[in-house]
Amino acid sequence: MCGIFLSEDKDLASEEMALLIGNRGGDHSSKVCTDGVVAISSVLSIRGSVGQPVLGAGYLFLYNGEIYNGDPSDTLFIKHTVDRLLQECSGLGESEGDIVDRIYEEINRHENEMAVVLMLGDRVYFFKDDIGRRSLGYGLDPFYVSSVGYTEEVNPMLIYSYNKATRRLDEWPKNSRIVKRYISLGGAILSRLCDAKYSKKYQYLRRHLVCGKVEGSRTEPNDVNAVISGFSRLFRRSVERRILEGNVCVFFSGGVDSMLVAVFLHYVASPQQKIYLINTSFGPSWDRDAGRRGFEELCSRFGKRSFVFVPNDVTIEEVRAAKEHIYRLIYPKSGPMDFNIGATLFFTARESRKYGRVAYLGSGADEMFGGYHKYKDSCFREDMMFDLFTISHHNLCRDDRVISDSQVECRFPFLDSELVEYSLEIGSSVIMMNGERKFVIREVLRRNGLGSASTIPKKAMQYGSGMSKIEGKI
Repeated sequence: MCGIFLSEDKDLASEEMALLIGNRGGDHSSKVCTDGVVAISSVLSIRGSVGQPVLGAGYLFLYNGEIYNGDPSDTLFIKHTVDRLLQECSGLGESEGDIVDRIYEEINRHENEMAVVLMLGDRVYFFKDDIGRRSLGYGLDPFYVSSVGYTEEVNPMLIYSYNKATRRLDEWPKNSRIVKRYISLGGAILSRLCDAKYSKKYQYLRRHLVCGKVEGSRTEPNDVNAVISGFSRLFRRSVERRILEGNVCVFFSGGVDSMLVAVFLHYVASPQQKIYLINTSFGPSWDRDAGRRGFEELCSRFGKRSFVFVPNDVTIEEVRAAKEHIYRLIYPKSGPMDFNIGATLFFTARESRKYGRVAYLGSGADEMFGGYHKYKDSCFREDMMFDLFTISHHNLCRDDRVISDSQVECRFPFLDSELVEYSLEIGSSVIMMNGERKFVIREVLRRNGLGSASTIPKKAMQYGSGMSKIEGKI
């Protein structure tokens, strides 16, 4: 995991910006001035320790994230990919944009959660993974691209190109399976932009979507056993990709999403690994009670596993002391809900860092499997698709910024690319079987012997943690 920043204006590389970038990685930090730009990076070593920015023959790049390809260093994997493709394409007449497309496609052959900035000559190219699980944004006049402190989110559907000579920003859609699938859902997504609450925030979506009929499900709507089997297989594969040696940390509310993450981490972790369940509460809370019950059920069901319940109690004084800093991290978000969620994640990450460098979250489960109460009329599936399509913009980048500030890398097993694609094919009648929200997740819990946990109702993070109760006192 890394913090990355590049700008034409050295004044933007302020002490405050350097601090926010530096907080994301404690193993290596560097600042480079070259070819009219300043680049800053910090690195938290999860696999091999490779410093950044990376300077190659005629290029510079910055990278944040994980590529699940089994290589000792994903940073070196990108460097070797860039070197090879630049050499292969030399003299073939391919445009730089075409070469960057090929670089992205080569990286994207592997499951990944990433943000990349690549400077080739007078152009700066940047993009993130198709779902947008890593924070990356930009600003213009003067130009900069950064993990933090930006004004515009990078759209995960696109690759961007900034020309330093003309100061022009261009963008184009990626040629990937998920992006093509999202574009095929353009009609459902564009229809939501007629709603005033979405129209201003998501106007940028209009540029690359076209109206079209939403494709029908390829899975038999009532074939519950097939859906549960398919989900379980893909979810386990997702967790297997993301598991590390050593301690395992889960952001644990006791709700069905974090319970299922804990269950499958148990299945794939070695017997010696401890699983720490980090449960944050701002005073007496729903999540504390649900978390303890969930912990007890996990221990009862999987008696040989060492689950460790970590009650993380946060005082109002601690929230007040961190308030200004949390607002800097959630920016460009600024609303009360964003602050409450950001504060909960910030303090959970701070506690989690005592036990490890990586933490697992249940993010994406509501959008993929029908968790929100607003999914209730005949168009609920289109609402789910819109929320999944925009999850990077409204949730993930904010969450990445506040969690990474404590030098913790967040991983999202539900948002594995294969599982996202699979969720779009599940029939609506299974998604909301007998009116039960998140039926698929609850049914998997039931089939794995956690019947009590499967009945826990949805509780939004800001309410479950008790953060909303102290909102007016800070």
